[in-house]
Amino acid sequence: MAIRILIGDDDPLIREALEIILGKDSDFALVATVNNGLDAVRQCQAAMVDVALLDIRMPAMNGLQAAAAITAAGRCKVLLLSTFKDEAFVRGALASGASGYLLKGCGGDEIKQAVRLVHSGHTVFQDDVFATIRASARSSPGDISFLSEREQSLVRLVAEGYSNKQAADSLYLSEGTVKNYISAILDKLGLKQRTQIAVYFVAGRKDFS
Repeated sequence: MAIRILIGDDDPLIREALEIILGKDSDFALVATVNNGLDAVRQCQAAMVDVALLDIRMPAMNGLQAAAAITAAGRCKVLLLSTFKDEAFVRGALASGASGYLLKGCGGDEIKQAVRLVHSGHTVFQDDVFATIRASARSSPGDISFLSEREQSLVRLVAEGYSNKQAADSLYLSEGTVKNYISAILDKLGLKQRTQIAVYFVAGRKDFS
């Protein structure tokens, strides 16, 4: 079944571009396009939307406020698309319950893949976006005190953007051992995938179902 999409952006050129990108793929069904956050919330409630692609700066209600209202209803996932990667926006996105945040310069294939991942319960925060808050990751709201010291060290490295290989080199472990630790951490935190570890550590979020 096609993923039901809402597009919310006050720029008609962006709306048209997203319609073209998504409209040519049978994986997606475009059910609504709106130019403000308030209409996005209303349409998501009325049209059984699966994933809402929202700009952050919109009139009537901005994308962060709309994302919070939409995710609070529990059914629809939100993927934010923005020109900006300010720390305040990224933290606002995490707090809003959004499942992803991409910059508008990314390609059409990246957007489509992000929609698929978000719809399936994953989180997709573009690396350039998440990098803006990694510097403050060491003072996190996500409790990891119940993890082993090695696991805590690995969580911090994941939040700082280390790949498995980089983390293995830093901790003097094999890459396979790091993968095993990641699996154990995901199990203990009740999470599904690696990116969610970083989001949990930075923002304390575990609501990814």
